[in-house]
Amino acid sequence: MGRRRRLRKVTKWTGVSACAVILAAWGVSEIYGIRMPVSDYTYLVSTDGCIRVTSWKMPRLLHDLPIGGPLDVGERTFGFEWPNFDRGPQVILVEIPYWLLILGSGMQTAMLFFFDRRRVLPGHCRECGYDLRSSTFGRCPECGLTAVAAGDA
Repeated sequence: MGRRRRLRKVTKWTGVSACAVILAAWGVSEIYGIRMPVSDYTYLVSTDGCIRVTSWKMPRLLHDLPIGGPLDVGERTFGFEWPNFDRGPQVILVEIPYWLLILGSGMQTAMLFFFDRRRVLPGHCRECGYDLRSSTFGRCPECGLTAVAAGDA
């Protein structure tokens, strides 16, 4: 029981951290565009609240593309667009907005926090929930939590 609870705790806080990193990347993408070559055929762009992956069917010279820089402020959507998949004769474009990533990881994290909240009934152990109303020990016989009496829980 302890290992499972520890794993869920790590999973919950990893989800919170992932949401914070995605939110920070979203903010940075609104101010500063980042272009990163992945291979001779593909590059990744983080700009205007979206992650765009573009892949060509033939090699392209990516070294002449700028790596990053301030964005030209045109029509701003702040990433509130629907995901886009565009396939042309020479190029494939996949566009995923950051809000969708935050929604996906945030909903799972929120559900873990919601389902892990426990209400301890009066007269039960705070750690494992064992019924201590008829127990006369100074500790829980199930998990061994000390200084737990029927009146304490």
